[in-house]
Amino acid sequence: MKTGKTILKYLLWLIVSTLLSMFCIWIEVETPSPVKSSFLNALKFYIIFIIGGILGVITFLTFLPIDIFYLKHRNFKIKNKNLIRFFCVLILAVLFKILHHILEYDLNWI
Repeated sequence: MKTGKTILKYLLWLIVSTLLSMFCIWIEVETPSPVKSSFLNALKFYIIFIIGGILGVITFLTFLPIDIFYLKHRNFKIKNKNLIRFFCVLILAVLFKILHHILEYDLNWI
């Protein structure tokens, strides 16, 4: 039962990291306009889901060892460790978004 609970917990953190990364991409791309059957709106949704999903998985794969090796064994004064985990995922998502922005637009590597 403990293994199943751990898998569900990390699956939830995978979903949270993916949604946060999609939100970071959505901020940059802007909200799609409500024009019907526009190719650019479909492209914006595609960019949000694909790039945000990839950045979310990268964020989760970076968060996983941080949580297993550092956050689990650390005694925090805050009773709710999930708040610390959420801020860790948020910081990682923003860092990877900034890195993606630098590589794509400033250095033109992607």
